[in-house]
Amino acid sequence: MASNKNNSDQFMTLMIVPHGRGQQSWSIRLPNWGIKSLIASAILVLVVFLGALAYSIQVTVRLANYPTLLKERKVQQAKIAAFTEETKQLNESLDEMHEREKELRNLLGLNSNISAPVPAIPSNLQSQWNKDLRKLDGQIAPIVLDLDKQYYALNHQSDMQLKSIKRLEKDVFNYRKRFSNTPSIWPVIGGYIYSGFGMRRHPILKRYEYHTGVDIPTFVGAPVKATAAGVVRFAGWLGGYGLAVYIDHGYGYATLYGHNSKLLAKSGDRVSKGMVISKAGSTGLSTAPHVHYEVRYWNKPIRPNNFLTLDLLTARARLW
Repeated sequence: MASNKNNSDQFMTLMIVPHGRGQQSWSIRLPNWGIKSLIASAILVLVVFLGALAYSIQVTVRLANYPTLLKERKVQQAKIAAFTEETKQLNESLDEMHEREKELRNLLGLNSNISAPVPAIPSNLQSQWNKDLRKLDGQIAPIVLDLDKQYYALNHQSDMQLKSIKRLEKDVFNYRKRFSNTPSIWPVIGGYIYSGFGMRRHPILKRYEYHTGVDIPTFVGAPVKATAAGVVRFAGWLGGYGLAVYIDHGYGYATLYGHNSKLLAKSGDRVSKGMVISKAGSTGLSTAPHVHYEVRYWNKPIRPNNFLTLDLLTARARLW
């Protein structure tokens, strides 16, 4: 009896009773493990079906959005192309500014081998980039990030170089202005010094005294040029200097031109470097036609030899 009961517990009977008259009912006896297998199979089929349905819906949505996504991708690619071109142009402009800065530095005798440091990207800007990149296509995002970094670095370098160029251009302007007001050329062409600066025996007075300039021999009527830009403070007879011109150049410098035969500049005139201010002669205490040329710094005579052949770099290195 116990064995029959145990066997009956391992089976399940499914009975089908029709409602129509004359129809017989029938039953199916199935083992319990078969029922469980059927239920498990049904659940598995249902899961597979639902997964396939979800995938089908996802594919359908993607296909429906494909034209929009394709359009957005084309727009993104167009923006990247434009951004790339803008970055290229900025790079070219930066190269031009770099060459300009080198020219200015060479003009001023400064080191031209300079390199701008790569700037660190601010954390708030990096966060904004990351936020924007999440909206982009996965393949495009790294390209955009790289372009963002390049563009930021180029913009930073461009700003720094532009500021440097402006400072250098201001320095060049000031140096050129100062150089134009610094004695730097011979007062007469083709001259040489036959009586130098310092103690000497005066050719007429026959005594030793301090010679406050240099004597440059020339012919009567030779054009005498201002050796720097400035304002004529005196033009007339000046004792032993004869007919003389005195020019104030600013920055503490002044020059004097003596023994002229004719004066072309008058007091108050503004003269430029190389402008003819008089005609050479032999007026005053003079033994032959020549130009007595003096350079004064804060009204103290200094050696003119240092100011006869100056260029901007030499003047900057030697005098400023």
